[in-house]
Amino acid sequence: SNIDILRTVVEPNSAINSIRKLLENKERNTPEDMKNFLIIQQKAINHTIKVDIDDPGPIPGYLWFGNGNYTKILGLLNKENPFFAMALTAGSNDNGEYLELISFSTSRELHSKFAKYMAPIEDEKRFINVRFNLDMEVTQVSYKEDGKEVIADREDWD
Repeated sequence: SNIDILRTVVEPNSAINSIRKLLENKERNTPEDMKNFLIIQQKAINHTIKVDIDDPGPIPGYLWFGNGNYTKILGLLNKENPFFAMALTAGSNDNGEYLELISFSTSRELHSKFAKYMAPIEDEKRFINVRFNLDMEVTQVSYKEDGKEVIADREDWD
C-alpha cells in the first residue's frame, strides 16, 4: 500500500501520521498536512529518484504534484517527458501556431499517438483535448459531451 511505501523512507511517528489520515480517511488537506506531505515527498525523491541526495531535482517545479496547478504540471510533463512530447500534435489557426493533446475530434479521423491510446476508452468523459502555446502554457481545454466538443471555462481547467 501507499502507507507501506512511505514507511520505507520516513522514520516512525513523524509526518506519516498526517499523511495516513489523508490516504485512509480521504480528509481535506490542511496546511499542516501539506507541510508533512512535502517533507515525505522530498525524502522519497532524495532516496528513490536522485543518485546523490544533494543532486538538484530533475526539473524545477515538476515534482510538485498535487498542488492543484494541474495545467502547469501538464505543460511541464509534455515539455520534459519524451513519451508525452511525441503525443502532441502541431497545428495553427488565426492566433498562431500551437501544440495539442488530441483525444477526440468531432469532424475528422485522428491518427495521433494520443488519440490511438485513448480510442479503446469507452467513457466519453475521459476524452479531453488540451491546446498549448509554444511555451507549453495551456490556452484551451475542450471535452466531449453527447458527441460534441465543448470548450471548458478557464476556471474549470484544473
